Amino acid sequence: MKPVEAKVDVPVIGNIRHIRPLGRFQGIEIISPREFLDKYLPGI
Repeated sequence: MKPVEAKVDVPVIGNIRHIRPLGRFQGIEIISPREFLDKYLPGI
């Protein structure tokens, strides 16, 4: 299996307790799955 490389604008994480408090990583906002849905797919 070959690794897949992709650009990410918003990392969506489930590890709320440990990672989310950082808020940002290298200038990129870290959000929860619920925040992603609310922000990018409203109405779901």
